[in-house]
Amino acid sequence: MDKEHFSNYLPQSSIEIIHNWVKGYPLKIRLAGDRNTKSGDFRPPDKTTAYNRISINRNLNPYTFLITFTHEFAHLLTWDLYKRKAKPHGNEWKENYHRLLLLLIEKNIFPPDIEYALIKCIVKNSEPVRKAEYNLHFTLSKYDTSVKSDLFLDELSYDSVFSIQNGYIFRKGNKMRTRYKCYCLNNKRWYFISQVMRVKPINKPSDEFI
Repeated sequence: MDKEHFSNYLPQSSIEIIHNWVKGYPLKIRLAGDRNTKSGDFRPPDKTTAYNRISINRNLNPYTFLITFTHEFAHLLTWDLYKRKAKPHGNEWKENYHRLLLLLIEKNIFPPDIEYALIKCIVKNSEPVRKAEYNLHFTLSKYDTSVKSDLFLDELSYDSVFSIQNGYIFRKGNKMRTRYKCYCLNNKRWYFISQVMRVKPINKPSDEFI
């Protein structure tokens, strides 16, 4: 990994740590565009590729970039130890992910609010997992440097009309655990959309969307 190349994407105090993590692993890291469905992913070696691959969205703020990389690197460690014997987000992955996060927390890399939100995600029984993850996602969004006109779906009121990145327009319905049942005005179908998905409110008279 080129430390100099990644210095613009990671918190400065974490660069040497990440460099030491990846030593000894055949790994290619790719910077991806703004993907609406995911922030990063991991792919193990296969018949055509002899190395691990991690991709991270280049538009993430440094703290989100670091946590996303940690998430994906935990997949690499889990694959290296267990191959297909471990589930993608099973106990083996959780153990690796939490251990890596604790190493970062011990180095005081994160601001207090992010550190607190991370600890809530790690400590068992501190609060429901989904709530802790939502709070972390919301806290991290405060450090986004780009000006955003969009909101989290959870911030919109019931029956609000909004659009998503692919241009589809929805009307917000009832909440079902961590997702909202939303009606797509383009194809007349219902979808369950994550409460932390970024959406663009549409401020038009409701009778235009009947």
